[in-house]
Amino acid sequence: MKISKMSFLLFILLVINFILSIMFFFIKGKLAEIHLFISIIINGVYGICIFLHIRNKRVDFELEKNLNQTILQYESLFKYSLDIIFSLDSRGCFTSINPIGEQITGFSKEEIVLSYFDFWLVKEDKEKAQLYINKCLHGTPQKFEAKIHSKNNKCIEVLISTVPIMNGEIIGLIGIAKDITARKEMERKLSKSEQRYRSLFQYNPDAILSLDMDGNFVSLNPICSVISGYSNEELSKMNFSEIITTEDFEKTAISFQKAANGDPQTYESSIYHKDGHVVFLQATNIPIRVENKIVGVYGIIKDITKQKLAEDQIEFMAFHDPLTSLPNRRLFKKRLNEALQKAEKGNFTVGVIYLDLDRFKLINDTLGHSTGDHLLIEVTRRLKKCLREQDTLSRQGGDEFTILLENVTNLEAQNIAETIIDSLRYPFKVDQNELYITPSIGISFFPWHSKSAEELLLKADIAMYKAKELGKNNYYLYNPMLEKESYEKLKIQNELYKALEAEQFILYYQPKIDIASKQLVGVEALLRWQHPKGMVPPMKFISILEETGLIIPIGEWILREACRQNKSWQDQGYPPISISVNLSTRQFYQQNLISMVSSILAETGMSAKYLELEITESMTMDVDLASNILHELKELGVKVSIDDFGTGYSSLYYLKKFPIDGLKIDKSFIQDITTSHSDSNIVTTIIDMAHHLGLRVIAEGVETTEQLQFLEDNHCDEAQGYLFSPPLPANGSGHDSKSIEAFLKK
Repeated sequence: MKISKMSFLLFILLVINFILSIMFFFIKGKLAEIHLFISIIINGVYGICIFLHIRNKRVDFELEKNLNQTILQYESLFKYSLDIIFSLDSRGCFTSINPIGEQITGFSKEEIVLSYFDFWLVKEDKEKAQLYINKCLHGTPQKFEAKIHSKNNKCIEVLISTVPIMNGEIIGLIGIAKDITARKEMERKLSKSEQRYRSLFQYNPDAILSLDMDGNFVSLNPICSVISGYSNEELSKMNFSEIITTEDFEKTAISFQKAANGDPQTYESSIYHKDGHVVFLQATNIPIRVENKIVGVYGIIKDITKQKLAEDQIEFMAFHDPLTSLPNRRLFKKRLNEALQKAEKGNFTVGVIYLDLDRFKLINDTLGHSTGDHLLIEVTRRLKKCLREQDTLSRQGGDEFTILLENVTNLEAQNIAETIIDSLRYPFKVDQNELYITPSIGISFFPWHSKSAEELLLKADIAMYKAKELGKNNYYLYNPMLEKESYEKLKIQNELYKALEAEQFILYYQPKIDIASKQLVGVEALLRWQHPKGMVPPMKFISILEETGLIIPIGEWILREACRQNKSWQDQGYPPISISVNLSTRQFYQQNLISMVSSILAETGMSAKYLELEITESMTMDVDLASNILHELKELGVKVSIDDFGTGYSSLYYLKKFPIDGLKIDKSFIQDITTSHSDSNIVTTIIDMAHHLGLRVIAEGVETTEQLQFLEDNHCDEAQGYLFSPPLPANGSGHDSKSIEAFLKK
């Protein structure tokens, strides 16, 4: 069948209409700039075949533009990245590496490309890295750490991330190696630091803990459980306030709050142990800061229970009578002075009672010291019942007691004295013995009789002796007419000024013996007054020297004469020994003490190491000032010891802080060490404590071989007392061979 021309033209028009419709569709769809290709193939008379090919020129342009941008971005990333970027082919050989890779490793691109991947790996990482590379080349992205070496053999730690390159199939991989050397080093340091902290935390002999801002326990080391008795699991559910003792709760809470506010605190506190007993602690609180914000408090806790009890025991023994546990002479004087200060401000009266038990010595000598001690204990019990709550009962020693009556009238004091006399008139049953004892009582008052504690005691003592004269078992109020004390005192004072000018003062020396070797190791210089009418006992004039200030010039003379004499012995060829000189309070605090000591040493030529200065515990109450003076003396090379130890105010803290060399145990503790369990315990405790502090121990007042044996058994270092020798002059005269030189010749 043939097709007419008209039909063919009509067909052509239909085709063009169809094409235009398609063009309109594309234009309407905003796909402009199309290329249209039409091919018409007429297949004989059987039909026509039309091929239509449409290209969107705009789409091709956008694709090409995006592709170029991507390529530029990749090139920038590749070129300027701070991390190493590389590619490997399917065999694992380098095909590219960026400039930073060259810079970090020191290898050039030419040296790297076509090299196998493991050429830059350290030996121990090659096998591991190969496994990760193979997994990636099989289609799984990988991330791993490895060590590579630079051209100059520097080890570099890197974090490598790899992804496969796909082109129908895996043709290689792209990798990024991040230099993590600094980070790994920091992690290692942090790990070591954490290990050290963990060791410090876990194995510290002190308790270490942390609290949140509300005071709840957060972390605790094992010692926390040891100290508290609670398991750490129990403590972790508790607040610190639940175990603090009532006495220390406020102080501890304030210290915690200050630490939580950024102010570290160190203080002493106490807790209730799980079993109920009290544990004494030394605590340090430190704020925990995280990102400059306080989030809690660290606690470093030391159990000081043993130290506290030992310190309290020594302090108690120093201020209390070991037999009756009453305040001793020192504590009584302290309280009396405090009471006088309050009375002066408050304008009220203070009474002092001095009480002595009549014929007590007869009981002691007849029935023994044990019976006498028991009697003193029973007397103490009765005396306590006669006093008011605010009164202080003290044992002065032996059978003498003193009583401090604060804010008391004359009549009230007399009533108390009468009550005491009445209470003691009933017999005491001691060791199956029925014993009777009576008191003689003297009373003095502030401010009528004196404003001085010492004088009030002295005048009460004088009144007590008047009561004895009047028949005992009585009391007597001090009366200025009882004695001519004021006149005598003035007379002694005047005589003392003359004595200094007339060179009536001399020095005696009491030997100090090394207990282990029994050899003379030193002497103590003691002042004596050679008055034309005879030797004056030191107790009559030493206190007046102190009160009048004469102790300053006389004390300087004592120091100079003692150093001169000791150097003289050395120059005569005697073995060198130390010489001890007592310093009074006025001397110790005089401004020119250091220069005066230094000058005397230079003047006499005696080495400072042979001079030992003795001070009393009461001189160290001003801790800072005393510490400064003692350090300056030590810089001169002079030794310093605490005299009459156990009768003053020392504590372990002061002994540790002060640069001292020795302690002299007061003779009041020595006299009964072989018969009194309390005294022997005190002495052994002082010796042990002193040796732990690196101090020498000297016992004074040793009078019997039994006392010496006790001291030797307990490792006391030195002793002095009448067992060895009384104080002696430097040189013997005529037939008198009792002198220090005689000791030196032995």
